[in-house]
Amino acid sequence: MRNLVASLALLVAVVPGMAPAAAPDDPPAAPAAAAAAAAAPPAADTGPRTEGVIPGLLFGPKVSTTMLFPPNVMVGFELKVIGYVGASFEYGVYPRSLAVDKYELQMTTWSAGLRAYPFRGAFFVGLVLGKYDITATQQASTPGGQPSTLNVSSLYLGPQIGWKWAFDFGLFLGLNLGYGFSLDYQSTLVEPIPPPSTDLQTLKENADKYLKTGVPIFTLLELGWLF
Repeated sequence: MRNLVASLALLVAVVPGMAPAAAPDDPPAAPAAAAAAAAAPPAADTGPRTEGVIPGLLFGPKVSTTMLFPPNVMVGFELKVIGYVGASFEYGVYPRSLAVDKYELQMTTWSAGLRAYPFRGAFFVGLVLGKYDITATQQASTPGGQPSTLNVSSLYLGPQIGWKWAFDFGLFLGLNLGYGFSLDYQSTLVEPIPPPSTDLQTLKENADKYLKTGVPIFTLLELGWLF
């Protein structure tokens, strides 16, 4: 029996691979996790686009279609600063002249806006300053007679709200609502002597009734590109 025990002890000593190996200690997990976090790229900015070719600024041309008064097509310029403040300017280009019933109309319009984007998104509140100048001419009913003219003009100022939806590649769409309070409304009717029978007097009375206080402003569609 003693010889058997001695033989087993000698076999274990000669063949060390038969002895049970000690389990290595597990490496600490915290340093590996910290290294992986440091190597991960930063999260992408998924907020609205706030700058283009100039840091902090977006700017570009636009075309807009206004409804109500006066209805026309305007071209202009849009500016947005760090996503919170904006400004714009528009000038009416069509129609500059128009024949309506018995009248020939000549129109000049422009407007400028200052806006704040409280949520740094599409919605804005602001102020609009503008001017319209409209001249209606009615020809005399008798040959060689002098025409009658009515001129209506005013500078206006008022509140404005709206939305401007901008896309990352540059395109933006807009919708504006506002009301411009008249600052220097004027309506002047010039008729030859003796005054002919025209409809301009009625037109002047209607203009004084509906436009003297102010004008509604509604931009149905605004289309532009921001750089």
